[in-house]
Amino acid sequence: MSNFNLPIVNEWYDTKSYPDNVTRISEKYIDPYWSGNIWVIKGSEASLIVDTGTGIVSPIPIIESITNTPLIAAASCHYYDHAGGLHYFDRRCSHPLDAAVISDSTNDMGAGNFNQFAVFSGLPNKEFKLGAYHPISAIPTDLLSDGFIFDLGNRSIEVLHIPGRTPGSLVFWEEKTGYLFGGETLFVDPYLNDFPPKDVQLYEDGLKRLCQYPVSTIFGGHFEPFSGKELIDLVGSEVGRYH
Repeated sequence: MSNFNLPIVNEWYDTKSYPDNVTRISEKYIDPYWSGNIWVIKGSEASLIVDTGTGIVSPIPIIESITNTPLIAAASCHYYDHAGGLHYFDRRCSHPLDAAVISDSTNDMGAGNFNQFAVFSGLPNKEFKLGAYHPISAIPTDLLSDGFIFDLGNRSIEVLHIPGRTPGSLVFWEEKTGYLFGGETLFVDPYLNDFPPKDVQLYEDGLKRLCQYPVSTIFGGHFEPFSGKELIDLVGSEVGRYH
């Protein structure tokens, strides 16, 4: 596939800060539907990185400019735009049901559609070829289960297993702030694309479960954060959508 004379860019990532030491990192030259948010949750003893982007460019330098505490990377699912950069981290986490895909060098983690349809406005280097992307596999060092707690020192993040999008889909809950990091399970898509889950019933059951939490803000796997008040409306629009 031709690179369409796209410019070579020096700064692949953009950042945006939110209250309580939360930072979003995004791959600003890829349409956000095709590249997931990277969330840095800074703690006093460790920092949790929720999702790792496509991995086209290492996010480590920009993350290290945000936090100097040890990094723990957790993939919300096995898709390329959430787990594609996992291999850059020493401590790599996923749910056991998604770990096999993330570890398999022959699996493209769903990148086929990305290669066919993703919209770029710039390229990271001259060697990168549109349509030839393949994520680098990584064996998770930690396998996460529902209820696991990440102790970051001054804050705790709970893992919630919400299967449906993938068998091992996860979201991450901080009770103290009411923050929910929704991964591939929760985001508001301004394009209103149809993105059928792998298991509709599990997906809907998981969304209903999340409505029981006193959520203040959802930091989704794509696009902009949204308020907990909007969660009920989002769930209402999703339940029954794929039957």
